[in-house]
Amino acid sequence: MTDARIRTYQPEDLDALVALINAADAVDQAGFTTTARRLQAHLNRPGRDPARDMFLAELGGQLVGYARLDPRHGEREDVVRCEGVVLPAYRRRGIGAELLRRAYQRAGELRGTHPAHFDIHARQNMPGINELCASFGMQPMRYFFWMVHPDLSTIAEPTFPPGFRLVDGTAFHDLAARTAAFNEAFARHWEFTAARVEDAEYMARQPTYQPANSLTVLDEVGAVAGFCTVDTTPDAVLNLGGDTGQVSILGVRPAYRGRGLGQALLLSAMHNIRFAGPSRAALGVDGDNVTGAKHLYESVGFREANRSIVYRREVE
Repeated sequence: MTDARIRTYQPEDLDALVALINAADAVDQAGFTTTARRLQAHLNRPGRDPARDMFLAELGGQLVGYARLDPRHGEREDVVRCEGVVLPAYRRRGIGAELLRRAYQRAGELRGTHPAHFDIHARQNMPGINELCASFGMQPMRYFFWMVHPDLSTIAEPTFPPGFRLVDGTAFHDLAARTAAFNEAFARHWEFTAARVEDAEYMARQPTYQPANSLTVLDEVGAVAGFCTVDTTPDAVLNLGGDTGQVSILGVRPAYRGRGLGQALLLSAMHNIRFAGPSRAALGVDGDNVTGAKHLYESVGFREANRSIVYRREVE
């Protein structure tokens, strides 16, 4: 048992939690910076309940660790993702193990009628994470790569096939069609859970929403063929070190693959990032992506910067 007090999150904890995350990431050289606005927007997304699904470790009045759950309900199985960190100076005192135990207990309360998995996405180079997951009976299941394009000054121009046109969120407002395209494009991906229109509507209402960075490819009759979302908000650029924009989502519906739409969308996204000011671009990809996306990213100059491991335990 740890001597830290484990409790649930309250709204007044936001600033202290941001300070905790940034302090840990700085020591671990994670390369990320969290802001209160960015974290708050994530915590307030539809279906999230941080007051019940986030646990904080407090020692002497100071926050020293946290664990946050993100439940996702699918048609055949549920996934409860867990993320968190303990300040380096307080590691190996049982705090991480107790946070993990409480999070797993809560995952059992969140599961529905389907089989449920409890997953941790952990940076491979985070000290002690492999031992902690192993001690809790979790097994490594999957690798994800964080990829970076180091220089956007010489990227090629995007070329779309005849009959296809690129529009952005200032001209295309059909969030239902875009959500349906997302669900079709990613239906075969690992851990897929269907997106909801209300999630897209929530994001579009945020003050940080950038309609010019919500890219959609339409075919000759106006159907959605592919889509891409770019994030060049000040918070996102700061989060990635101050000189990097992120390609958050990129997908092409199965019937339209093999025509070069993915590369054209990706290059368009990179041009948007360069136009906004950042000199680099970053994105994440599943190491076993069924569409071979990693090869696409490498073909235009992205290279692996680091990787994370998904550890899993079934929810009992």
